[in-house]
Amino acid sequence: MSNEDPPKYSAYDHLKKDVAKKTKTRKETRNSGGLSTQFIGFVVVVVLFGGLMLSGALTGPGPFGFGNRNNNNNNNVQTGEENPEELTSICVQHTGLAAHYHFDVTLYIDGIQQTVPANVGIPNSNCYRPLHTHDGTGRVHVELPSDYSGNNPTLGDFFSVWGETFSETSLLGQSGATSVTINSANLDGNPRLIVPSDGDQISIRLTR
Repeated sequence: MSNEDPPKYSAYDHLKKDVAKKTKTRKETRNSGGLSTQFIGFVVVVVLFGGLMLSGALTGPGPFGFGNRNNNNNNNVQTGEENPEELTSICVQHTGLAAHYHFDVTLYIDGIQQTVPANVGIPNSNCYRPLHTHDGTGRVHVELPSDYSGNNPTLGDFFSVWGETFSETSLLGQSGATSVTINSANLDGNPRLIVPSDGDQISIRLTR
């Protein structure tokens, strides 16, 4: 090629220049301290999630909580007084109730699961005690009539209705050391005075 010949350009040279110019602009923007929208959004989400965790909104009970009410020993566990005379004598008929809720009981003796039988607290078809079962799953139905004036039913009240022994040293006529968990939280103290709440999962174990 002589000195007088004009320079030759590829047909894509102008595209290469445009790409290089845009890449340079993006680099300059980032180097000047600018943050991408995606990164800013990520930081906001992390901060909000951390705040909710610290406040207990996601770990405690409630509409958005994923934790149980008892994530520490005896944390928020209600206790009360037993009502054996009233709860073992009155009848309900599933109507005119002031309260109706359920909790589940699982029993073990030396690691072997025991059956909570059906029809506990149902002496006949015309009478249902305020605490009773319908099947052998361990689900306890609590149905308090509108004129009920006693204390909130306790775990001990259920065993009184059932007619079985239950204490810190006995379960279903067997002697030993009992331990109780509610929603996987270990509990201390007199287990008969525990007041179950709706949906509680209660596990009782006796070791001889």
